[in-house]
Amino acid sequence: MPTPEQIWADADLPTRRLVGLALNPSVPESILLRLLSDAPLAVRMVLCRDRILPDAVVDAVIEHPDTYTRSFFARTPTPIRPSEFA
Repeated sequence: MPTPEQIWADADLPTRRLVGLALNPSVPESILLRLLSDAPLAVRMVLCRDRILPDAVVDAVIEHPDTYTRSFFARTPTPIRPSEFA
């Protein structure tokens, strides 16, 4: 399994721009779901590790076919669902 550092180092400029989109808190849930399904691994890594996700996106991550994507999510130390803040 490549390390997060290796995945980031291999990311090209368009991928890094998509990472910026994935981190934007104003991005609609539908775009996050599309990034989760279609974006390169570096984008999915950041999406699953570095932000609070809507419940529908959390559910999609849990069911994602890629083991790397699910593992990034599983290692997230911060609360991931908005309902965890209530």
